[in-house]
Amino acid sequence: MNIMKNHELSDIFNRMGDLLEILGEDSFRVISYRKAARVLDELAAPIEDFAAAGRLTEIPGIGKSIAEKIQQYIATGKVARYEELVAQAPPGLLDIMRLQGMGPKTASRLWREVGIESIEQLRTVLDEQPERISSLKGMGEKKVRQMKESLAFVESTGGRILLGQADELASELLASLRKSPAAGRPTVAG
Repeated sequence: MNIMKNHELSDIFNRMGDLLEILGEDSFRVISYRKAARVLDELAAPIEDFAAAGRLTEIPGIGKSIAEKIQQYIATGKVARYEELVAQAPPGLLDIMRLQGMGPKTASRLWREVGIESIEQLRTVLDEQPERISSLKGMGEKKVRQMKESLAFVESTGGRILLGQADELASELLASLRKSPAAGRPTVAG
């Protein structure tokens, strides 16, 4: 039983949620895509089995619109709406979101209010003009310091971290996610 497409679709739907949030779209859609991603990750059977049986919408969290996108991905290997969203936002914003403590809202603010569209631009602003970020409401010098530390860590490790550090980060993230009712019942895996 191969559930690889489940995980691929989960990644796509999570990124769609992030991109929609970055672009300031309806929060209901953001939540819907993230819920679908979570459901697909937890699904024990291949999504193709549900699609072949015409039972996609029987899966809790999968409505008609998302079912159509799943069918499209199974047939073509792509989701047109995802491609559209990727074209609307600078591709570097998804890379920025890989930094610890950097979610879609912060990435969106850096893009819209400071003009930062990539890790390289973020590094330049942090090194040469940190006040452009620290002067933003809710950011401050502490946030700038955290960004610098996170960026330095990612650069020094090549994006890889030790298991003990990953466990610590996962625990912090899990605690943060559990505060949000939209997150459902998150768990650490892999």
